[in-house]
Amino acid sequence: MARVRQYTMNVDDASNTQNKLDRQWELLEESDIDGSDRKAIHDFVRMERQGNQDVALNTLYRDLSSLRNASDRAAVPLVEMDRSDYRDLIRTLTKPKDQDGYGLEPNGSGMRGYKAAIKVFFEWLDDEPDYEDFGFYEGIDTPSQSISRVNEDEILEPEDIEALKQHTKNHRDPALIEFLVDSCARASLALQLRVKDVHDLNTKRPYFTPNPNGSSHKGAPDKRYPILQSSAELRTWLNQNHPDPRDESPLWPVLRNYDYDNPEECALSTDALRSMLKICADRADIEKPVNPHNFRHTGITRLSREGFQPQEIQHIAGWNDKRMLQAYDHTTDRQRNEKIRVKTGYVEEADDDTGPSKPKTCGNCRETLKPTAQFCPRCGAPADRTTEDAVNEQDNRIIESAAQADTELAGAVLEFRQLLDESPRLRRELLDV
Repeated sequence: MARVRQYTMNVDDASNTQNKLDRQWELLEESDIDGSDRKAIHDFVRMERQGNQDVALNTLYRDLSSLRNASDRAAVPLVEMDRSDYRDLIRTLTKPKDQDGYGLEPNGSGMRGYKAAIKVFFEWLDDEPDYEDFGFYEGIDTPSQSISRVNEDEILEPEDIEALKQHTKNHRDPALIEFLVDSCARASLALQLRVKDVHDLNTKRPYFTPNPNGSSHKGAPDKRYPILQSSAELRTWLNQNHPDPRDESPLWPVLRNYDYDNPEECALSTDALRSMLKICADRADIEKPVNPHNFRHTGITRLSREGFQPQEIQHIAGWNDKRMLQAYDHTTDRQRNEKIRVKTGYVEEADDDTGPSKPKTCGNCRETLKPTAQFCPRCGAPADRTTEDAVNEQDNRIIESAAQADTELAGAVLEFRQLLDESPRLRRELLDV
């Protein structure tokens, strides 16, 4: 059955985790698996995992799905297995499909999920007096989850980010794109933010705190996280363009059919975010991955390139384990060497873009802008000399066209120029910078 995408979610559950979990309970009851397995899986997940251990909703979902499928695909019920039966199940799961197996990669995420769920299930069975000895659970290998690597050439560069923003169709999406890179936040955490979770935005020290009721944060500590290069975009979004900037409203709401009486039900979903990013990438002819996970890799790599300390990156990324940096940092040895030379004073500046970036100020409205900004998101003024020259050249072409046209057409051309002045977003889309 085709997966139905939902673009509107409760702000506390942008990934729709609770509904997905509820569906797993239904599938367990509807399944044709052995009745003793069904009862044991139900009791294990409901009483032990949910009741005694209070594990995350995503973990409950994984346990239910993996154990139900394992029972369905095993030759004997899970509650009657011995070590040999377990090994037979693993062989069945990893055997190629053309050999009557399920074709799972032995070290892939699918097998990790199966092994993790089965191991804790067997451990519980081993402690329960109604079941046989399951002490062999201790020998089940459950390697730590590896982080899917992103190739260095797949990291989004500043020009890629700007291109994505230029191909959005509303005021929300450029700010959201910038925030994803700046915050290095997981999509679920970012989309579950409410307006009141952003603090001191109109100062030089803005920060955000995770929605305390949000699900699927994967252990990100509930602490203050800095808002850096996305501060100008966020200020413009919240102060000028957000449809409902009340405290309880989603920071990233849907823009169609927004329910002002129930704002908490109008958060943008992770499905909608992925769809938006893909559409913008197609418009901009960007072939690099633009999934939220790559934005996290990109943001963390940018922090490393700019000389942030591992402890600082760990704080911004919300990690409990600094070893995660090895998977997310895509700086090269050469870039690291340049940072070391600058810090120790052997060179005044790096010969590539590895030094710390400094914010700049809009010459028109004095808004603080990110270093690579081409336009001010607040007033629309060009933010660097290259962009300013491009705007002037565009204006000169328009004026020249007006001078060569008849009176009626000249008036229309000049009206178009006025429209560009009043709509920086339109001007930005028409410029080749």
